[in-house]
Formats: sequence, C-alpha cells, structure tokens
Amino acid sequence: MNDGQPVNPRLAEDMWFEEAPGGPPRYRDRTDKPVRYFTVVDKEGGVALGHVWAGDEDDPNP
Repeated sequence: MNDGQPVNPRLAEDMWFEEAPGGPPRYRDRTDKPVRYFTVVDKEGGVALGHVWAGDEDDPNP
C-alpha cells in the first residue's frame, strides 16, 4: 500500500547474503531451496534494524 510517499530505495533493491565471521561452520551459505526472510524492527520507533534469513530444507551437515 502506497500512501503517496516515495519508496525508500533500500526497500526496493535486491538483498544479498553477506557472511558474518564467527558463525557456525555447519550451515551452508548457498541453497537452491526456498529461503524466507523477516524484517526485524525497533519495537518503539518502527525502524528496520535488519533481516533474519531462514531455510530449513537443506541438510545442515554436508
């Protein structure tokens, strides 16, 4: 729903996986299966803080 205000370009661009160092080595960094993401927002201000990515169709132990 658009209330006439311009769309923030950050919300319209493609999202890319960026590996963070120190994560568990048992998770794969690529998949051909569906992946979902959820936007994490600040409870009080409603500002987007980041995204949580999840996919559960691959075997986590290659």
